[in-house]
Amino acid sequence: MSTVDVLQLIGTLALTGLGLLSIRVGHSAERFSRYGRETLVALGVFLLFAAGVRILDLLDYLSPEWARVANGLGAVVCLAIVAQLAVLTRIEHRLHRPTRR
Repeated sequence: MSTVDVLQLIGTLALTGLGLLSIRVGHSAERFSRYGRETLVALGVFLLFAAGVRILDLLDYLSPEWARVANGLGAVVCLAIVAQLAVLTRIEHRLHRPTRR
């Protein structure tokens, strides 16, 4: 195992830890809104997906090109989910905003 592989493994472990922590905070933190917690879980799942792709690349099950494609598609999907949650948050705030008289 080369130095580059060891560095990739360390980065993958950090991504995995960050993803698991994000999911845990998303499930347990009550100070965030519903959509904020869902956003944390979505980002945590994406980080776990990216870590899985990095492991597959490290084990030579995926070529580096396909790993970049998979991570790019995963990022686009995650961005679409987070954008939808942001729009839902704005809609909810507008519906529950008190009216001025």
